[in-house]
Amino acid sequence: MKFWLHRLRHWWNRPRGQSQTIELKPLATGRPSGPGHWIPVALKRAMEQGQWERASNLVDETDHLVRTWPLVAEQVARFHLALGRPDVALKTIDEAIFRTSELRLLQNVCRALEGHTVEAMADLDRWSDHPSFPVVASTLLALLKIEHDEIDDAWSLLDANLKNHEDPMSLACLFVLCKERGMTECASKLARRLQSTFGPGRS
Repeated sequence: MKFWLHRLRHWWNRPRGQSQTIELKPLATGRPSGPGHWIPVALKRAMEQGQWERASNLVDETDHLVRTWPLVAEQVARFHLALGRPDVALKTIDEAIFRTSELRLLQNVCRALEGHTVEAMADLDRWSDHPSFPVVASTLLALLKIEHDEIDDAWSLLDANLKNHEDPMSLACLFVLCKERGMTECASKLARRLQSTFGPGRS
């Protein structure tokens, strides 16, 4: 596996944190409070706090909700990705009836991690023609294009990502590309840009 696809395995920040007691309550009165609403919130919180047993129990309660609740499918997929099970995450997403941008993105992350990079690239390429194509999906496509030695296309995607805002992953990828190409001046500029925008003390 090449360096760039290895980077994909660290694409998502795995939830970390000290184990804490989580009080699972429905949302406030007057707002939707069914399990399709509060379970994904509780599952996300459990993973963020490192309560993996609690998270696993919540996942076990979602079998009847994954197909019709995109937020449930998303969090269950993220749970399996965090545990290094992209195949199970992909199966979860495939079962969902309703598709959101987040599920489409996760689906392609899973495809890539399962080795189906060509399939993932093809779907991301189709998606890139849509005005709502998110930056994070563009960065994923760039990573996959680098993996397939389509460097110029990847560079264009990453550069376009930075036109409107400072995307840390795009900056980091361009920095590594510059280093690999021996473009020391470009790499130095990007390193300063990363430090200035995301260095210690920056939010």
